[in-house]
Amino acid sequence: MLGLNLSNTDAHKIIVQRGEVIIDEISYSGSSDGKSTQLDIAKYDATLNDEASSFCVSTTQYGLDCTAEGAVCDWGTPGQPNGACTTEPAE
Repeated sequence: MLGLNLSNTDAHKIIVQRGEVIIDEISYSGSSDGKSTQLDIAKYDATLNDEASSFCVSTTQYGLDCTAEGAVCDWGTPGQPNGACTTEPAE
């Protein structure tokens, strides 16, 4: 499994290559503060990950207890596999 961190701002591109040969290329846009954009676990494929609809805003909460008054919650799966996209696609 490849480990990397992605920025939440601006449009970005990930290029996976070996030497001069490009194996895969993925473009993604940023997400809102505290909410990560994830690639649907069922779309871990060099062709399926090309579609914008393969990405969504994470619905998995981590970190602080979001029920506490004034808590700022984070959403994502840091260090863990992504979940299935059951929400509307990421912007």
